[in-house]
Amino acid sequence: MLKIIEPCILLVLLILLSPGCNENKSEISIRITPSELLNEKIYLKDIASDIKYIPLDDHVILSTIRSTDICEDFILIDTYTSILKYDIEGNYLMEICKVGNAPGELSRQYYFDIDNSTGNIYILGRNIIKVYNKNGDLLRQFPTYESRIFSGITFFNDRLYFSDNSTLQLSDYDWLVSDAMGNIIDFKVNAFENFSTEVSIRSNQFFERNNGIYYWGHLGDTIYELRNGGAIPFAVYIQDEYRFNINELLNGEYDVVTSDTWMQNDMIGTDKFLFLRYSHLKDFSKYYTVYDIQNKRFVLLDKASSYNWNVGLENGIDSNLKFFPKSKIRINNKEYLVDWIDAMYVINEVNSDNFKDMKTDFPERNPC
Repeated sequence: MLKIIEPCILLVLLILLSPGCNENKSEISIRITPSELLNEKIYLKDIASDIKYIPLDDHVILSTIRSTDICEDFILIDTYTSILKYDIEGNYLMEICKVGNAPGELSRQYYFDIDNSTGNIYILGRNIIKVYNKNGDLLRQFPTYESRIFSGITFFNDRLYFSDNSTLQLSDYDWLVSDAMGNIIDFKVNAFENFSTEVSIRSNQFFERNNGIYYWGHLGDTIYELRNGGAIPFAVYIQDEYRFNINELLNGEYDVVTSDTWMQNDMIGTDKFLFLRYSHLKDFSKYYTVYDIQNKRFVLLDKASSYNWNVGLENGIDSNLKFFPKSKIRINNKEYLVDWIDAMYVINEVNSDNFKDMKTDFPERNPC
């Protein structure tokens, strides 16, 4: 998230990924645990073939950004209170929807996704789905299944995927799948009993990679690929001190103040890499990690406070601006990782000694 305290331009970064390779899906060989994190360097130039910066105009002052989505000809920005549309060059176009109590507004808005083939926008409210076309016209709306409050929505291959494990006070399902009209096609019932705990998190637990859609959870030990109505194991979490202990949760013994649990905030997948961001609940630190699928290594890129912004992969291409993806998109059969930066921080970087001593492959392309 960005905290912008005065009018300024925002930079959206698009990282064009280098082509991946085919993988062998015959066995699970990916085992994830922070206990195996390596303190090694991975540079942006090791995974990317190009980088593009899109400055957003300051027609609307952005105080906070939760997420973005980009398709071939427009950009959507979720500010928690509204969804704003920009053209692909960063020029402001319109407000798609707004959170509020007036007619046509959403009482709450959690997540959204775009159908790239039509440009239609699916917005997940408290217990309703609203579907807009790319011009901002409301096409239809329908209630969520059993009027449930879901924690995420993903549009993939003409289907909507809902993650139901919205808090660690467990919901009934891991996921549900519907058609574009909201009719339920598939679901997975949660395997654990309900319990109460002070820990709560809301995150979209789906990610796309290698032309497939995948699900991860906070309590289960398996990451699944959802395919042909089935769930195929893709990777496993090692059940150690870094994961939530289900028995402690069920017995009411979990203590957020003393626990060493690392809570996974999100996961972004590419053909070659898995990017995982963690929160250490006890000391409020953030850990930025990447799992190298091909070489089976788990690397700690950065540890930072919640307020640090320049975190992730060392750049090495054109600047000292680090990169850690907040989302991934596909445009014209090419995959891009996406990040965004408050331009105020870019100015601070330009004025730093680190910037003056910078050595990169293409200094003439420096966005600063």
